[in-house]
Amino acid sequence: MFPKTKLTERIKTIRKNILSLALGEIISKILGFLLCIVLARHLGPKHYGMYSLALSYSVIFMVLSNFGLNTLLIKDVSRNHVIASQYLGTNLLLKIFFSTISIILLLLSLLILKYNSLTTYAILIFSISIIFSSMAETISSYFKSIEKMEYASMSIILTSILIFVLSIFSIYLIDAGILTLISIRTLAIAVIFILIYYILITKFIKPDYHIKSEMYLSTIKNGLPFLTTGIIFMLFFKTDILMLSKLATEKHIGWYTASSDLIITLFIIPSLISTAILPMLSKKYKENPKSLNTVINFSVKLLLCISIPISFGLFFFASKIINFIYGVDYGNSVQTLQILGLGTCITFPREMYSTALIACDKITSMMWINLSALILNIILNSLLIPKYANNGAAIASIISILFIQLISYFILIKKFNDLVLFSYYLKPIFVSLITVIILKYILPLNLIAQSLTGILIFCMIILMIGYFNKTELSIIKSFMSFEKKVDYDEYITPK
Repeated sequence: MFPKTKLTERIKTIRKNILSLALGEIISKILGFLLCIVLARHLGPKHYGMYSLALSYSVIFMVLSNFGLNTLLIKDVSRNHVIASQYLGTNLLLKIFFSTISIILLLLSLLILKYNSLTTYAILIFSISIIFSSMAETISSYFKSIEKMEYASMSIILTSILIFVLSIFSIYLIDAGILTLISIRTLAIAVIFILIYYILITKFIKPDYHIKSEMYLSTIKNGLPFLTTGIIFMLFFKTDILMLSKLATEKHIGWYTASSDLIITLFIIPSLISTAILPMLSKKYKENPKSLNTVINFSVKLLLCISIPISFGLFFFASKIINFIYGVDYGNSVQTLQILGLGTCITFPREMYSTALIACDKITSMMWINLSALILNIILNSLLIPKYANNGAAIASIISILFIQLISYFILIKKFNDLVLFSYYLKPIFVSLITVIILKYILPLNLIAQSLTGILIFCMIILMIGYFNKTELSIIKSFMSFEKKVDYDEYITPK
């Protein structure tokens, strides 16, 4: 048992770390989404599609350049700070090596796929950022390993701010085109890498760059499982854009990305909740596995209460949302947003089930589930995109995510017999339907007023019908305030 004072300090540290990372992610997502809106309006669907394709390309090959080393660094250095200098030096040199390999493979893929010259130049400029991004992530991983999350968060925030500010200025001062905007993004990433490297060596530690073959071979071997999982995960979420680039046009990519950017921004909600829940799940799985079903059920219940009204709002008000955010040029994004919007009530709980699998040491199962979903996604995209273009990609994505959710649920239900899923949908669907009817036919306000009124109406009705019990409401208040103390153990311990 830890002394009470030490336990209290530990809890404070965990809360500070979660808040620091959450702040970085929230600011990054908000600025990223605002920039997407500006870029989409400035570039138009065709060139915005090229921009999105180039970004997707760089992100996919960045997974190879990372080689799973970031997770490995956090895991090993957090256990033994003595190896930090040598580990950092090894990882940074390996990042340069794997980044070079990634860029070479990217060039070969461009020769095979034969995009038009503007798209090719856009991808090539973006590829330069792979080296700087991957090394910056190594330094951020070191900050996380020593629980200095505020520095990792600072790196994310500064990168987002610099990209946003430089892009906005270049658009309104020189009417920048796609290649200039991509060059600015690459420059911003390089500048922030130099800054955080300077902070690393002046305030924390200097990497040891002495080459030790045993260390390199061991690091590469241990990083392979994380690399495999990372490649599958990234390909799954970028398959739609890559296949649209060959089976449709750049405009279809632009229309699809306009809708998916909004969904990705909203996805920070389940991501933060699952991040906060994971330590509790992992701990309880070791102590009392049977208690996990209550935690999982509550988390899914909360996520459905958030995601179902979002799904209804995106579906019934998609036209208003697209016109308000992107303008009339993106009218073809409306149906795509409706499809992806309906999928949020699948995507949100899916994140919780994936988190539960990690907590239960089912990482291999998760890898095979994601690989199967990737294959399914490719097959569906190849069938649906030629006929339905960007809407076909959206349908393929939702069906594949539903596949992940159902398989994950059936794996978990074998371990925890009392898992609940489908009955949690009923009340939020009923309340969301009432809310939509009120907003569309009784209170036809502007979009912002409708959004705020809709949130208020939904919350009032869902509380009135008793969707959450008193203990669940106390836990929700505790999450929101980070102050009120709740006896979680009493709630999650089976009677």
